[in-house]
Amino acid sequence: MLAFLQIKTYWLMYGLYTFGLVLVLAPPGEVASEAEQRGLQILIGIALLAVGLVIAHAASVWLAKHHPQPELPSAPPETPA
Repeated sequence: MLAFLQIKTYWLMYGLYTFGLVLVLAPPGEVASEAEQRGLQILIGIALLAVGLVIAHAASVWLAKHHPQPELPSAPPETPA
């Protein structure tokens, strides 16, 4: 539940960090066009990363369902000597 409450703050901070990074990397005089171009590239990269994570999660759930790993037996209790 806490993660859902923090998501708005996370995206705000991430957006400000990304904008600041673009401003630092932009040559003087071309800040606006550079920020627009790189900002879009960064958002596309994040979207591709999110899609990849969803695909990896779906594949792992499918593998866990169809090829379950056997559970290891628990260790026997130690007896005092």
